[in-house]
Amino acid sequence: MNHSKELQIAYREHRPVSLIYMDRNGEISQRVVQVRGFTEDGIQAYCYKRRQPRTFLHEQILAVSLQVPRGSQSSALHRYG
Repeated sequence: MNHSKELQIAYREHRPVSLIYMDRNGEISQRVVQVRGFTEDGIQAYCYKRRQPRTFLHEQILAVSLQVPRGSQSSALHRYG
């Protein structure tokens, strides 16, 4: 599955993104990352779980979800809540 649209938005808008990722051993985990760049095979990102830069291969990214930018949630509640 191609998640490039969400990853491009996350990179362009400096938004965190949640990944469902399968590592090389077949273990599945959820990671929240900050996309820092792209390679031919994947993305370069800061992983908040590992607290270090990591490379995530496109073929092992199972799902992508953009995170709500900080501060947006409270202002949205204020406007609509």
